[in-house]
Amino acid sequence: MINEILCLSAIMFGEARGEPDLGKVAVAYTAINRKADPNYPKTICQIMKQPAQYQFIDYGMPTKTQIAYLEPLAKAILEKRIDDPTRGAKFFHTKQMPKPFWARQKEVKIAIANHIFY
Repeated sequence: MINEILCLSAIMFGEARGEPDLGKVAVAYTAINRKADPNYPKTICQIMKQPAQYQFIDYGMPTKTQIAYLEPLAKAILEKRIDDPTRGAKFFHTKQMPKPFWARQKEVKIAIANHIFY
């Protein structure tokens, strides 16, 4: 579970570090929801490393020091002490971005903080 905590913390840091906790939780749940889907890898770390999925990873993994403050939140999510605010979303993009080609056939589930979730 330690690696899962670190990888989920990295996803929150890389994709939503400037957002409130709800925004971080929402982004984290996209990886959790993918993990539950048989079409995706079975670990958060494998999901995080898939090409063209979590953009921050293209620039390198954040350091343990950078993500340490997010570990308790990641642990709470993985222990299911925090509910999924995204209604099962597996995809997201920032609100500032025009709707990407991959989202054209997907239904918007919810907008939270700086992201739109599908």
